[in-house]
Amino acid sequence: MKNTLILLVAISTALSATAQKGLTFIETNRLWCPEVQDQAQSGTCWCFSTLSFLESEMKAAGAEDIPNLSEMFVVRYSYLDKAKKYVMMHGKTNFSEGGFFYDNIYAMKNYGLVPESAYPNTLRKGASIYHFGFSDKMKTFIDSVATDDNKIIDPKWFEIFTQKTDNFLGTVPQEFEYKGKTYTPKTFAQEVVKLNPDDYVQITSFTHHPFYEYCILELPDNWRWGQFYNVPLDDMIAAIDSSLAQGHTVVWSSDVSETGFNQSKGYAAMPRHTKVTQESRQADFESRRTTDDHGMQIIGTAKDLDGNKFYIVKNSWGNYNKFGGYLYASEEFVRAKTTGIMINKNVCKFLFQN
Repeated sequence: MKNTLILLVAISTALSATAQKGLTFIETNRLWCPEVQDQAQSGTCWCFSTLSFLESEMKAAGAEDIPNLSEMFVVRYSYLDKAKKYVMMHGKTNFSEGGFFYDNIYAMKNYGLVPESAYPNTLRKGASIYHFGFSDKMKTFIDSVATDDNKIIDPKWFEIFTQKTDNFLGTVPQEFEYKGKTYTPKTFAQEVVKLNPDDYVQITSFTHHPFYEYCILELPDNWRWGQFYNVPLDDMIAAIDSSLAQGHTVVWSSDVSETGFNQSKGYAAMPRHTKVTQESRQADFESRRTTDDHGMQIIGTAKDLDGNKFYIVKNSWGNYNKFGGYLYASEEFVRAKTTGIMINKNVCKFLFQN
């Protein structure tokens, strides 16, 4: 933290205040999370935020050995699966760097997970992640396979696509060493990570789908067509609060193109006197005033000097601001600009009793 951080009490009490040009936040609950990482020049926030969440989930479950999970392991398999769907859909679905939280759960369940030491996030040792151009090149290739309806597809296309992906991201190890023991990706997920993929649920709140039912939310990056449990707005906020109160963090997808999202000053807030309702957030979503831009991790709660509630948010843009890569999002901002969250469903069983 920089000099603008004013420590009111010892860190061990989890109560601190941060002043920035008249705006002060008092933290009331901060949960454990791994250190801030930097997704750098890549559109992989969906993976960084969710794997950080899973590492926090390991801590909440009592694990002492918390590995730094490899984001690019999940990204690689997502590219391969995305390419298969894109070809089967004749190129009429999304193919980009983007993804959603469920992609990580799907990977954990079907492919396993690995530590970053076994599958580094970049092949260039000591360099930052740089994906500019890669996704475009891969889309050019996959378009040549998928979009000509009159062409018989050569089944070797997937082998070529896989090789191109591995040339850029690296070849996944079939076995690797971790702390003196040999694992496969699946045994590592089962024996070290030890999380149940079925414990995690995506939640949203929009009126064009029935409440208290699962739906496929219409987001371009939801290419895997992952389901969301749709609930009223107050219930979605209650789910976030219940999760944090029980020691579990939350993955959060939001619109960060808003003027109220001030990354350099480290806060996100709606204009004064904004009243967010179920109807207003629906209108913003349908008019694209709210878009699905960025995935982050909510790790706690705070308040300003007027007693307004804020959430402590971990970003994946490195140590880019005076809060060391964290920011504070007001409850009204979260109400207005959340497209979806992921939580451990065991901490919000009340949602499923309707």
